[in-house]
This record gives sequence, C-alpha cells and structure tokens, in this order.
Amino acid sequence: MTLELAKVKSFQGCFGVLAGFFIFAQCLSSQDVIGPTTVLAQNHELTLEDYLQEVWKANELLQVQALGAAIADEQLEAEKAIFDPVFVGQFNALDEHRPNTAEQRVNLGFADVFNQRNKILQSGVEVLTPSGLRLQLGYDLSRMNNNINSSFFSRGEYLSKVGITA
Repeated sequence: MTLELAKVKSFQGCFGVLAGFFIFAQCLSSQDVIGPTTVLAQNHELTLEDYLQEVWKANELLQVQALGAAIADEQLEAEKAIFDPVFVGQFNALDEHRPNTAEQRVNLGFADVFNQRNKILQSGVEVLTPSGLRLQLGYDLSRMNNNINSSFFSRGEYLSKVGITA
C-alpha cells in the first residue's frame, strides 16, 4: 500500500512540474504577442469614434445586419415607386381603301370607294392609387381625313379631347 501511494505522489509531482512548464511557456509566448499591442495602445489615444470604427471593421455580423437593413430600405422605395406618375403616349395611323356596297353608296353620297386616312395621338399622365384605381389625365388629338368629308374640310377633320379616365 505504501509503494502504491509513493507511485501516485511521484506521478502527481511529475504532472505538476509538467503543467507548470506548459503554463510558463504559454505565458512567455502570449507576452510576445500581447506585449507590442499593449505598448501601441498606451502610446495611441483611442477616441470613441475610432473604437467604434475598429469594432465595425472586426464584426462581420454588424456589417451583414447593416447591409440587410439597407437592402430592405431599397426594396421599400422600389415598392413605393409603383405609385409614381407615369407619362404614357400612343400614336395610331389608319390608311384604308375599300369598295362600298350598294347600301354604303347610297348612304355615303354615291361614292364607289371609301378612302380614309386617320391619325390619332394620345398622351397623358397615369397614376395608380394604393386602392388599385388607375387614373389618367389625358389629351387626345385625332385627324380624320376621308373622301366624304374632303369636300367640306380640305385638310380633314380634327377632334381634340382632354379628360380624366378611371
């Protein structure tokens, strides 16, 4: 029993010496790394703004959260843009030549052929409301020229409309 107790005590002694050596070696190596930075920190005065800047650079989680917030703001602005007014415009031209039927000849002054050349310009400002209603403040200009009205209007008929449509 005494022999076994002596073996345990000698093992504890070796373990203590070995643990002490590793702790000592760790302290020496950490002093080499920490030493110059503490000296630099003592020589350099660090303001709160500089400290926050260093934290910002080192913390990627903060950067990711800030980018996420910026992306959410951009998405919100993009979703609001659907309600911005939009200028719309359209131009149509119609050039038609067709023979008249017997009934059309009687109604159109005995003309054998009906020729028409129409030009229509439509423009306006269109707005989508948050309720889903689409409003348009617009202006239409039409020039209608055919062989029936050419005897009364040598340059054709003009029709102009201004209005609000929903």
